[in-house]
Amino acid sequence: MSRGGRAISLSVLMVLGACGYAHRNFDQTGGLLGHPHDFVIQVDDYGSFWDPEIPAQALAAIAHSARTTNTIVIVVVHGWHHSAAPDDEFAMDFAKALQTIRNTLRSKVDGKPNPYWRARQIVTGHGEVNIFGIYVGWRGSSLPATLNYLTYWDRKAAAEQVGDGDLREFLLRLHLLYRTSYRHRTPSTPYVGLASIGHSLGAQVLFKAIASTLEDELIEATQFNPHPTAPKQRLAKPLEGFGDIVILVNPAFEAFQFERIRHLSAQVAYDRRQPPVLLVLSADTDVSRQVFFPARLWIDRIFNAPLRDEQADLWAYALGEYQPQRTHTITFLPEPATSALQFYVSDAPDRLCDVVNFDLTNRPTISRVRLEPIAGQHNPFSPFLVAYGGKALIQGHSGIFARELRTFINDYVAMARGKRLLLANPALQQCPDPTP
Repeated sequence: MSRGGRAISLSVLMVLGACGYAHRNFDQTGGLLGHPHDFVIQVDDYGSFWDPEIPAQALAAIAHSARTTNTIVIVVVHGWHHSAAPDDEFAMDFAKALQTIRNTLRSKVDGKPNPYWRARQIVTGHGEVNIFGIYVGWRGSSLPATLNYLTYWDRKAAAEQVGDGDLREFLLRLHLLYRTSYRHRTPSTPYVGLASIGHSLGAQVLFKAIASTLEDELIEATQFNPHPTAPKQRLAKPLEGFGDIVILVNPAFEAFQFERIRHLSAQVAYDRRQPPVLLVLSADTDVSRQVFFPARLWIDRIFNAPLRDEQADLWAYALGEYQPQRTHTITFLPEPATSALQFYVSDAPDRLCDVVNFDLTNRPTISRVRLEPIAGQHNPFSPFLVAYGGKALIQGHSGIFARELRTFINDYVAMARGKRLLLANPALQQCPDPTP
């Protein structure tokens, strides 16, 4: 066999031999996610849990905590190139971020409560809180070293399968726990907070698992194929969404998957009672998504039925890259600005009404980040925000745990959660409504 033939054969054998590469249940002994409230939930390529006892333990521990103490659950799903290996960079960064969040939300400055602690005192009567971290690990890396760059679309298909499997049931049960606590709590009882974050192909996993929750609510509130001149629907109650909020950072899935939600949401007129339920953050420097998705469309044209004009762009661009779906631009301010988070440190009735009425879609500046509405594509109080830009905030495709982005997400989630909790207070439902 020629040298070239041997090289090709070797390459084929390497690919075939790596079919099971990293497809295993990683031992978490010695990993940084070792806090009693941290859980690493691992899913195989077929959507099944490697160890169903771990998610069962997580649900039981969260439910137990929720009965006596304010409880916040943070779910993170990693993307391409990553896994549940204890020494995985993404896992280690998440562990460090969790420690920072725990210190920030629990600490006092000079013996006095910080704004987060004070806000919980105002809303629930006490400032204590338990933070649970859920790290969802799947096989985002299926070939060793640089060969892994050949696996993007294979891992994209795996991400969809992971989101459709056992993880979906776990997340829906977690949401049920959250929703039950929210609906039955009083102003003086503990609350359960739930924020879910997916990055890159991890956003595909997360969106696949929870999209039906968002769609079902919208379908219940809207009509099928309404007349273009039909008035927008007024909701009897706000959309609940999934948990407090879902955040997708540089999501690596087609804009087509989000289009139904956008279409249904366009039929609805929202008011001050509606908190955000989905925030999409995309970097305009994310070369990976800008290259892979148009290339995929070109290849698909060879093997699949042709797309109609209105379909082509929805398949050729990732969510966030497709301009008609964007609602906001992201601007990272060079200097600190007054944050809307200040509303939460006062229990004066008029200040609490300011929080209830605050539109988190309309130019809120939070932690040096401004979400600027795009004229003609932004609807006041909309629960769905698709923001684009932020060179100094989101570092290319990765950088999800950079301090600036982490701080912004932490504060935005805190404001969205606070608005929800205050709106659950019957007294604050009587605040004057500034919307027409």
